[in-house]
Amino acid sequence: MSDLYVLHPAVSEASEFLEIARDFTNPLEAVREAISNAFDAGAKLIQIRFLVEDIQGEGQLAVVFQDNGRGMGKDGLQAFFDLGNSMSRGKENAIGAKGHGTKVFFGCDELVVETVGPDKVPRLAKMMRPLESLYQGVIPDVEVTDSADISVSVGTKITLRGFNRSRRDIFTHDQLKDYILWFTKFGSIEREFKMTDHRDKKLVLQGVDSTEPETLKFGHVFAKETKDIDKLFDRYMTDAPKHFVRKWVRTGKLKNHPEIGYCALFAIEGDSAKRRYNKMLTGKGRQRKPGMYKVTERYGLYLCKDFMPVERTAGWLGARSTDHLLYHAFINCQGFQLTANRGSVSNTPQPILDDVREVVEHIRQEIIASDEYDAMMYLLQEATGFETVEREKKQYERRLDHIKRQKTAVLDGVTLREPRQESGVLALAMQLMTLRPDLLPFEMADYDTSVGIDALVKTRDSVDVGKTELRYAEFKHLLEATMNHSFRHMYCVVAWDIHPSLKHESHVRDLTKEVRTFRIVPPKDEGDRTRYYLDSDRHAHKIEVFALRPLLKDALGLEFQPNAATGADPP
Repeated sequence: MSDLYVLHPAVSEASEFLEIARDFTNPLEAVREAISNAFDAGAKLIQIRFLVEDIQGEGQLAVVFQDNGRGMGKDGLQAFFDLGNSMSRGKENAIGAKGHGTKVFFGCDELVVETVGPDKVPRLAKMMRPLESLYQGVIPDVEVTDSADISVSVGTKITLRGFNRSRRDIFTHDQLKDYILWFTKFGSIEREFKMTDHRDKKLVLQGVDSTEPETLKFGHVFAKETKDIDKLFDRYMTDAPKHFVRKWVRTGKLKNHPEIGYCALFAIEGDSAKRRYNKMLTGKGRQRKPGMYKVTERYGLYLCKDFMPVERTAGWLGARSTDHLLYHAFINCQGFQLTANRGSVSNTPQPILDDVREVVEHIRQEIIASDEYDAMMYLLQEATGFETVEREKKQYERRLDHIKRQKTAVLDGVTLREPRQESGVLALAMQLMTLRPDLLPFEMADYDTSVGIDALVKTRDSVDVGKTELRYAEFKHLLEATMNHSFRHMYCVVAWDIHPSLKHESHVRDLTKEVRTFRIVPPKDEGDRTRYYLDSDRHAHKIEVFALRPLLKDALGLEFQPNAATGADPP
């Protein structure tokens, strides 16, 4: 006969506290949670200061969050330090509901809360080294003094000493301001949807490197929309697309979940327009400061809850990996279910995510079909065309300048020009084959210097091309110690000259790492010329190198000289 008994599952409270506290990996999330708490408390003014206090000759970071909200009574203070207990649970429009957010404050040496709640009783609460206690498996105690002598008469003040182990490089003023206006409730996008509940809120910020506080205005910042496309192009010419700005604001209900609404804002902003309001973007002429980032690291589509970005998603805005970078976009859905640290919407049921993604695609297609998008494409085309004309003009001027400085020689009344690159060597060789057929011991059968084998040549005889053996010739501007082709099928090399570093018995290596010896053979008699070979002990065939500059000098007495008179004035 078996005994029946009941198990009562238990929670390792200290482990759970520690797990949640460690789940907040970005120390800046403490700012986000403090601001959210202040909004839930109905605060109109929020103050955030990062200071360095001198403690026995050492600098200790002190973070102060203060608001003029409702403050906390006894129960509120209990919920503040509890895990999974929130006074906002069940309240419409409340941000905090899980009782997890304040655990980000536990990463300090001392946590001090001063508050005056609805009961008008001033309270002081202190918790010492919370993480240290949790690592030891002990939930830290909180010492509370009612009717205490505290520094606030209304609302709540939270002080974290030794926060983030007093590392403070990410708490500079510019980094904090950027984070607040992008990732907290104070930087909410709701203002773009004509929501005015929070428009009068103020936030006073002082970063660790700042000597004076700054008062921030509520709401996320966007670039100003373009009013006149033609004036934009007239003013900025080829840079006009960089200044183009358009917004699309859309609201509605999810297709298969009509009880769930969404608010979407899609902005297209050129890079220059972004940089006018975003001082944290890197760019030409901007000194790199801590916390600065590229467009690719920040812009795209953000999924939001409570009108605060939760995570950025790239794959929802087109197949190409860079499509999402065109947008400064947000879609808010209160149906999103967030992870404990508010870092992901992955707890959301897949059917809801699918509905939201369908909305995003619908808006994207609407944008692509819009007159505004056509206007942007027009700007891009005009700018590209203008750039092409300007580029061609500059290239033409460079070519004219080169011609004026180019070295030339005259053979049988024909001007020969010193080549600058491989294709020029081929052109010069073709001229020589026409003017002096006996100068080179082969004729051209086929050529293409753009890729692979440069040319196929045949010996100078009367045999038809289709009935003789064709051989591979490689054209180079300079023969150097390395070759980007294989020696295996190479018959000869035609170069303008030999690189000065190549001496008799130097080694030349091909792309397969085969090595040949560069040999210089002096003339046999007065009518002969200097000859160059790439020799090999393993192969009978010597690859002859025809260096046109010394060949023309030895065989024809031709030397290329500067000839400015050959330049032409532009039409």
